[in-house]
Amino acid sequence: VDAGAPPRDAGGTGLCRDDPQRLPAATMVFCRSWRPRPKRLGVRAWASVQVLGDGASWIWKSVQRCPTGCRQTLDVYHACERFGQCAEAVFGKDSPQKQTAFERGRSLLVASGWSGVCRWSWELQQVEEPAEQQRRFRATRKLLAYFTPHAGRLDYAKHLLEGRPIGSGVCVRHSCQWDSYRNR
Repeated sequence: VDAGAPPRDAGGTGLCRDDPQRLPAATMVFCRSWRPRPKRLGVRAWASVQVLGDGASWIWKSVQRCPTGCRQTLDVYHACERFGQCAEAVFGKDSPQKQTAFERGRSLLVASGWSGVCRWSWELQQVEEPAEQQRRFRATRKLLAYFTPHAGRLDYAKHLLEGRPIGSGVCVRHSCQWDSYRNR
């Protein structure tokens, strides 16, 4: 499941990404559109379904109400985007240290999930100068604030061992578009 784009509200008038008044309508639309799909695909239990999504709160609120018991995974592409932003904030846009730090962070994320995020944040702050340490703290604080609600959705190593996806990527998006076209 690629849940990267928010559903339209019940009236079809607009997107409901950050509007709390529209969240219940978005959740209802999400549930109505996804409840019949597993039956058509032969899925008997939500526990066998894996939902991949970006960091948008409406996705995870909807998933808590509809496909309860499914596996939830923060799309690794979106997770790595945040690592890249943090590395850029710490080392600068065109710095060679930025790429090295990003690769280190990405490997910790995929291998260790939430503890990898915390480890990388700690590593970035290990400098002598207090002003530089404070500047890096601000960058890593943003990273931790983003990942905190997703701490249980970062079990990438386990998913890879089980042969499950950790990111939606282009193939899944095209598959979803084809499914949408086929259902018309």
